[in-house]
Amino acid sequence: MFSFFDYSIMVLYVLGLITLGIYLKGKASASLEDYFLGGNKVPWWALGISGMASHLSLTGTMIIVSLLFLFGSRGLYIGVRGSLGLIMAFAMVYMGKWNRRSNCMTVAEWMEYRFGKGVGGESARLINAFAVLLCTVGMLAVLFKGWGLFLSIFFPFSPAVCALVMIVIALVYTVMSGFYGVVFTDLFQSIFIVATVIVVSILAYGKISDTASFSQIAADVSANTDWMKTTIPLSAQMPEGYQTFEKFAFAIFFYFLITVLMGMSKSAGRSMYFGARSERECGTLTFVWLISSAIRWPLVISFAVLGIFLVKQLFPDTQAVMHAATLIKQHCPTALEHNWGELIHSIVSVPQNFSADLIDGLRTSLGQDWQSRLRMIGFHGSVNSEQILPAVVLYVIPLGFRGLMFVSLLAAAMSTFDTCVNMSAAYFVKDIYQRFIRPKAEIKELLRISHITCIVIVATGFIMGYFTKSINEIWAWFMIGIGGGMVLPGVLRWYWWRFNGIGYAVGTFAGLVAAIVQRYYLPGLPVWWQFPFVMGASLIGVLIGTYLSKPTDKDVLRNFYRTTKPFGFWKLFKNELDPQSRKAVNDEHRNDIISLFFAVPWQFLLYWTPVQFMIHAYRNFVVSLILLIFCSIGLYFFWYKNLPDASQQVNTVPIIDSSIKTKENEKEDVV
Repeated sequence: MFSFFDYSIMVLYVLGLITLGIYLKGKASASLEDYFLGGNKVPWWALGISGMASHLSLTGTMIIVSLLFLFGSRGLYIGVRGSLGLIMAFAMVYMGKWNRRSNCMTVAEWMEYRFGKGVGGESARLINAFAVLLCTVGMLAVLFKGWGLFLSIFFPFSPAVCALVMIVIALVYTVMSGFYGVVFTDLFQSIFIVATVIVVSILAYGKISDTASFSQIAADVSANTDWMKTTIPLSAQMPEGYQTFEKFAFAIFFYFLITVLMGMSKSAGRSMYFGARSERECGTLTFVWLISSAIRWPLVISFAVLGIFLVKQLFPDTQAVMHAATLIKQHCPTALEHNWGELIHSIVSVPQNFSADLIDGLRTSLGQDWQSRLRMIGFHGSVNSEQILPAVVLYVIPLGFRGLMFVSLLAAAMSTFDTCVNMSAAYFVKDIYQRFIRPKAEIKELLRISHITCIVIVATGFIMGYFTKSINEIWAWFMIGIGGGMVLPGVLRWYWWRFNGIGYAVGTFAGLVAAIVQRYYLPGLPVWWQFPFVMGASLIGVLIGTYLSKPTDKDVLRNFYRTTKPFGFWKLFKNELDPQSRKAVNDEHRNDIISLFFAVPWQFLLYWTPVQFMIHAYRNFVVSLILLIFCSIGLYFFWYKNLPDASQQVNTVPIIDSSIKTKENEKEDVV
């Protein structure tokens, strides 16, 4: 399975990881700011590359490869629901700098900055910390499900055992080195990731001799005759588990609207922006983040292309796959979708524990090499597309490169894990434990509590992931259910001055409860109704909480507006600015909004263009490249040229006498 050279690379990777963890432990222990934010001393380019590595997750990559394997380049559109990360365009243009201007450590701490120190601010801070912890558990469940599926194809252990071993390794160095470890191990791991992209891309690009023959092979394997097409159809035939996208155009539009709302409400990697040295670096680190993230897309389309050829080779008769799945269900009546991976592993590892008729039937259907083929059989009687990535590594990548590939994918998994766990620990320690339980706790105690928090969160995520049917299933609920419950309060806190901490707390709580209720009592609810159901509950909570409680103190709001300078419904405080400052704020808002219309398509084209090149769709590639250049020029003039100097820190703008109110001010006070 692996050569001596492969094992050497693995050993080098593990030793390098441990060495970095030990070296950075001392730096991370100096203070909470050092442990969670690197003391605001980490270079912007390092933060940007770390952001790329931390979001190039193994599980996410497996999902994208699965989508591209099934749908071709159209699978990229489905990535609008999360894997494309289009909310980062918002972060690059303005959300990153808005976060940095607060000088906070966590978003929950930011709540006090936005809503004040009274009941409203404390309520918002507490509910946000719990919401982030819940999101982290859900995200970890997604990660662990993917880890188990990936590793179990290489090692003679069940998916659960494989995931557990990897969790322990990742947890040790994450706990030791904190934010320093997150950033610098991400940089170390990026070396392996880039090397993998180069190797896989070369193999896949050379595999396609001509587009006509490859298109036919892709159609035969995926049962998708439109595999090479790039247009967005009104409707499409979808396999089991992806029926949400049968109304394809509507689904993509729906997910895009959700993405816009989420982009307006938050930014991925918020700790990166809190940890940046200036607001200019918030923009430049995100630019580096997005540019370096573009390497993911040649990687995933290459895995999908190699997967097409591999499945054609392993299963020339597609009926054999259906027959094998039916045979297993007949002999194993307890087989369920969530334990399918464990069952397949047991049949492969200890066939003597199962009936001879089952084993003989599998051998007849799949051939003498039935055990390796069986790993790719899905619960619904088709090839398990979520296993395409590890299968390609095992059966297609040549010895000598296989270890490099294996390590780089583990690096992607580790990077996502350490970022996620470090962030959630910061929330609990700063916003729950230190704030409400032990305000006078010393640094050693807080770090110890952080370590315990990491372990509890990881254990909970592991249990949740174990009982999940598939990666796609939990990912969809995580994005729509949990995301829908938090998105409306997340948007209003930036753009509406009257929205207060009680409104945020009640709205978020109502949304999260609705998401959990939907998950357990209405699991089959279509996404078109799932999102309105959850967000509707959140809206009711928002209105009740906001209008049945007092507005936030005007001085708190005034400070928030003068430092953050958001656009939206802030006319009451904007009119207090002197004319020169008001003009500067208006100019900034105009440039940000115009830049956004370039940034979103620019980010999509940045990922779309290399995909077209890799599958030899050269006409589409040229068109995409021209549009990408056009959007880049727009970004240069409206965004990059207007970035502040690196020396410019968070500043406030002067106001005129706040006791002077116009009639417009008085009217807006009522709202």
